[in-house]
Amino acid sequence: YMGLFYTPERYAEAIGKIERYATEGGRSLQSFERLMYQYVFVAPTRPQAFERANVFLSHTHGISFEKHVDRFCVIGTVRDCVESLGGYLAAGVEHLMLVPTVLDAREFAEQAEICAHEIVPELRRRGQAA
Repeated sequence: YMGLFYTPERYAEAIGKIERYATEGGRSLQSFERLMYQYVFVAPTRPQAFERANVFLSHTHGISFEKHVDRFCVIGTVRDCVESLGGYLAAGVEHLMLVPTVLDAREFAEQAEICAHEIVPELRRRGQAA
């Protein structure tokens, strides 16, 4: 199962429903994987990250995302992002697909590096990621 545009709470609710339906139907979830497709942008400040994520999402989806960035994106400093992502992992996510909210290939690579070398190792250090 892969969530998109879910808060950690909504993700946990969805997984709870799936587990309940599986139990009621006598189905095993042994090979069931829990994923989250998560937009992310890391910046020196949360307002900078908010602005960048809003520009990307508004452009990509063709509507203003200003009211939704905080709800559907993991944004801010590395520390902010680690805290937010920890909420998804606590909600049952097993695999995070971190998607930088940028249009420029060079900046995408920079954001991917931050995710790979700063965010994921910190989640692992905290015991929140494999």
